[in-house]
Amino acid sequence: KIILINGKPAKGSALVEEGDEVKVMPVLSGG
Repeated sequence: KIILINGKPAKGSALVEEGDEVKVMPVLSGG
């Protein structure tokens, strides 16, 4: 299963929890 974040493949920093919810570490949140 591949999760795409902002059109880019999610790395180990992205956690997939139940309910298909994707959480991204604050470090990846480009301001």
